[in-house]
Amino acid sequence: MTKRQQQIQKYIMHTNTLLMGVGYFMLIPILGNFVVNVQGLAASLLGYITGVRFLSQDMASIFCGVLADKIGNKKGMLIGAAIRGSGMFLFGFMTDFVGYMFASFFVGLGGALFMPSCYGYYDMMATKETRASLFTMRETLNNFGSIVGPMVGGLMYQWMDFQAVCFTAATVYAIAITVTAILLPALKEKESAKLSERQSFLDTAKVCLKNKEYLIFLMITGFITGVTMQIDTTIPVRISLIDPDYPNVSMIYTIAAIIGVVIQYPLIRYISPRIKHMKSLAISCVILCGGLVMAGWANQIWMLYVGTMIFTFGKMIYQPIRNLQVTEFAEPGKMSSYYGFQGISFTLGTVMASFVTGWMYDVIDRPGLTYLPWLFWCSISLICAAAFIALYKYSQKNKEKHHA
Repeated sequence: MTKRQQQIQKYIMHTNTLLMGVGYFMLIPILGNFVVNVQGLAASLLGYITGVRFLSQDMASIFCGVLADKIGNKKGMLIGAAIRGSGMFLFGFMTDFVGYMFASFFVGLGGALFMPSCYGYYDMMATKETRASLFTMRETLNNFGSIVGPMVGGLMYQWMDFQAVCFTAATVYAIAITVTAILLPALKEKESAKLSERQSFLDTAKVCLKNKEYLIFLMITGFITGVTMQIDTTIPVRISLIDPDYPNVSMIYTIAAIIGVVIQYPLIRYISPRIKHMKSLAISCVILCGGLVMAGWANQIWMLYVGTMIFTFGKMIYQPIRNLQVTEFAEPGKMSSYYGFQGISFTLGTVMASFVTGWMYDVIDRPGLTYLPWLFWCSISLICAAAFIALYKYSQKNKEKHHA
């Protein structure tokens, strides 16, 4: 493959990432408002609809990552995008709770296949020198989609209706599928891919689960998954205490997202070759803690803005560096499997955070427990920072023994 062909391949993948980000975020942010305020479903039922999407994606990704290694990442992206697009299309026809659960399941299941496939394909395209920039650009484009998507979806919802948003989002996925099918070559690592095709799911699972450093890494990232969820509950809780009538709550999220899109790519390109990934993850945990302290103890609106921006800065470092670290754990030919197995930590982190945080918010009115959620999650974040440093030292010792 010539250098020009490699550049075209890279631009096609970036285009697909942007299209899938825009298509997804066109629909998902307005789904909750439509289901609750138009269809009249209870907020608790919306929680189930959202939960089945997350669980179907995170749980199925364990199996779908292995499947992607067997069938090839291009096929994995195509099938996964088709399943997710079908789920978005179905949302336009559903009118009751069971129907929304059904559509949400397919949206999550499609993501479970195309996300590991996408990361696996990026890794196959990458060299040691370009890996950081490719993965960071992928996160940046997805974040850009999270800004543009809601704007487009919101305007369509106002001018037309919810059904039109669903069909348009599905059409965006159909365009991405067509571009992938026609223009993107199927990449495969020769010998390792053949070995992966011969191995069963259990064989591949054993390889992943025998990697002690990777298992420790999953445990830590599971807790950090819980930490990264906290800003979404912190903002409305603090707003209700500072100024319940504050009209521009969405601006807090929007400004933080825009800053993330502008800064993330050059930031990761700068720190990736200069700071070891584990150390960068530890730094990101400290920054997340700092943002949560500022937002959780905010007694003025400006403090909430600043805290959210600091927290976003920590996430900008954490997310792409976490994915880069996975590439260092993975054996050749099993990249998608390793990305898929992250679903274990995401699922456990999400479930744990939901139950623990829910309980803590129930008791914050009691004397001495006003700041319990933020004290707890800030402590978890700092413990995880120390755990990343300890894992780095453990890894270095293992490498020294191996080379001795």
